[in-house]
Amino acid sequence: MYIQIELSPGVGNAIADYILHGRPETDIPYLFVRHIRPYIMLGRSGGAVILRRYFNKAGVSHEAWDGKAFHAFRRTFGTRLIRAGVPIRSVGEMLEQMNQNSAKRYIALDIHGLRVCCLDIYTFKTRKEGLV
Repeated sequence: MYIQIELSPGVGNAIADYILHGRPETDIPYLFVRHIRPYIMLGRSGGAVILRRYFNKAGVSHEAWDGKAFHAFRRTFGTRLIRAGVPIRSVGEMLEQMNQNSAKRYIALDIHGLRVCCLDIYTFKTRKEGLV
């Protein structure tokens, strides 16, 4: 399955620069490959490994749940797609979520979208005066 999404000019230029100047010469058909032999496609943890390496070089500290991890990019991407009105099924496909329910976590970050779904508290009867 292939998914097409529109890239910003900056992202397109960065990918073109990588292909022309950064990617190792190889016949491997994948865009992103390891930069040490054997040249194979990056695995699922490839992005996290690369990010950690550059964090270390830059002296950036990272602790669990501090938002400075590869998954933070995925969450930002998924959340922005949801906010832009992309259907949850499409978001799941773009993020390669094996279970469709896994993509639903990105909905929780769309505060505006959640407000639209909220029920008015006045539709519920209260048992004690002064609660509403």
